[in-house]
Amino acid sequence: MNSTHLNCFECPRCGTKMRTQDSRPHDAYGFSTVRRRKVCGSCGFRVSTVEVHAAVAHTLFAEDAE
Repeated sequence: MNSTHLNCFECPRCGTKMRTQDSRPHDAYGFSTVRRRKVCGSCGFRVSTVEVHAAVAHTLFAEDAE
């Protein structure tokens, strides 16, 4: 996955691409995550995301599937 794909988040309000306003490491869930704040340049809508590494996500969702 490349960095261009990571920034390809569309605004749920107007559909414009959102830009990352802030990105920082986050460890509140017992494993490493990245917390990002994104903002729409068109309508000003804001959203926060918490992203986990693919290997951690696979482990978490595999437990839910059982």
